[in-house]
Amino acid sequence: MIAQFSLPNAGSNTGPSFECVAVSKTDDATGAYWLYDFQYNAAYNDQSKLGVWADAYYFSTNLFSGTGTYIGPDYCAYDRTSMLAGAAATQVCFVQPATSPLAALPADLDGSTQPPAGATGYFLGLNTSSTLNLWKFHVDWANTANSALTSPTQITVTSYTQACVGAPCVVQPSPGALLPGLGDRLMFRVA
Repeated sequence: MIAQFSLPNAGSNTGPSFECVAVSKTDDATGAYWLYDFQYNAAYNDQSKLGVWADAYYFSTNLFSGTGTYIGPDYCAYDRTSMLAGAAATQVCFVQPATSPLAALPADLDGSTQPPAGATGYFLGLNTSSTLNLWKFHVDWANTANSALTSPTQITVTSYTQACVGAPCVVQPSPGALLPGLGDRLMFRVA
């Protein structure tokens, strides 16, 4: 699976923006792909993350207006069964308010052992310097109105301090340019 955002309306204050997704037709990554295009009601869908789960491909992104105003994180499920078959696919999404932390990471299946039948998808993200947020996403492809994203459960962790907030602070070798630490969000992967 390969994904890339598309921002044709980035210069305006309106959307839509898109996530272009390619799913391999075979187990050969150099072969042919099924192609999909999912739409979002924002000028920017930024820092998107994907996770593979038994019932869906789970996706998170941060939505922004064309002026850079944070709209909030968006948590989505893509119809994995249809996508693997090359059939038309839909998504179910839940946009959270702008007061929410940046988008959490979707859980990603490792190995050949599948989750139990009907297991919800999970998203994990930062909350405070000593807690993480865990969301559960239940998707019902037969009746998408029954799909739900639960309020986050807080998980206590050992307290930590971000490398930097805002301005770049991670020193690189000569000539010594600074990189953003991005310590305000989890990075890939939640296995």
